[in-house]
Amino acid sequence: MKANKGQALVSLLILMVVMVMVTTVAVAAVLVNSQNTSKEEIGNLALAAAESGAENALLRILRDPYGYSGDELSLPNGTTVSILVPIGNFPKLVSAVGKSSYFTRTLKVGVNYSNNILSVTSWKESY
Repeated sequence: MKANKGQALVSLLILMVVMVMVTTVAVAAVLVNSQNTSKEEIGNLALAAAESGAENALLRILRDPYGYSGDELSLPNGTTVSILVPIGNFPKLVSAVGKSSYFTRTLKVGVNYSNNILSVTSWKESY
């Protein structure tokens, strides 16, 4: 009977250590998930900036098909976009690079202009 004295205390201590370890792992998982979500959101902002720049380029090409060569734009949400349009004849490959914080996303848009009609032939994200 004396050998079992204090056994409940040892069991309780082991249970507490296990519970603290499980809680620590759960909190770490939540923090990592939160950081990944933030990074994905910043990446999506960069992609949205690139898409906005590509759409702006299409409008500018419609207005001046052979003279527009690109822009640098700052958007209200703090992102920037660089638009490059090659000078010369069609078809052209428009490049729009969106930047948000430390993320950069690039879109390549193929366009053709014939008989006063602008057509988009491709719209791809470039890695």
